[in-house]
Amino acid sequence: MQCPNCGKDNLPGAQFCENCGQSLLASQQTFIQPIPPKKNNAGKYVLGVFIGLLLSILAVGAVTLVHNSLAQRPDKTSTKLKTETVKDPPKEEEDDSSAQEDSSSDDTDIDPSAEQEVDQNAPTPVVANGQTTTWVSDDGPVLTINGTTTVTISNGSKIPEDGTYDIKGIENNGEKFYIARGPASMGEISIVDNVLTLNNQGQITTYHYQPESKEDNTESSSYDDGDNIYEAD
Repeated sequence: MQCPNCGKDNLPGAQFCENCGQSLLASQQTFIQPIPPKKNNAGKYVLGVFIGLLLSILAVGAVTLVHNSLAQRPDKTSTKLKTETVKDPPKEEEDDSSAQEDSSSDDTDIDPSAEQEVDQNAPTPVVANGQTTTWVSDDGPVLTINGTTTVTISNGSKIPEDGTYDIKGIENNGEKFYIARGPASMGEISIVDNVLTLNNQGQITTYHYQPESKEDNTESSSYDDGDNIYEAD
């Protein structure tokens, strides 16, 4: 142990210096430093928590703002799709044109003579002086209107029975009249275009106008005098 007075090194545990007799007890006392009081860190903890919460709120707000801005931004992909979709209609127009061509080609295949036969309506007026028109039922009966005087029913008609009937009460330019035998009415006839309907006490028979065949009106162009057959020029 070193003497604080003369600096002499003494043996450990010596109470006095061997050189100068200086007491060494004071130097042997252990200096105990006081323990500093603990500082209160609660304020720093609260401040740290507050700062953390504030940063969290700011981060959530930033993420929400970015998400909303992206949602409001127009979709470029959808614009491209719409632009490409506009280019498709010309194909449909081509299909329509081809369909029209097909329909026109189909129309050309129809026999014009067949249409004329279907569209041939009865002459107007039907009931006229010197005019004879023939009407045929789907079941076979034939009805002939002879001018303004009589109607002849034949070819198996039962109601009314075959025979000739007088025309009575012509109306609507010959489109409606009655047939009678004596004072008794045998039925009502109405004509619309090329369809004739005979109503005999609720029993309906339908006839269709039969145009007069040109072959029936042709006269023979040849004759036989017994020895030779001559043909007209």
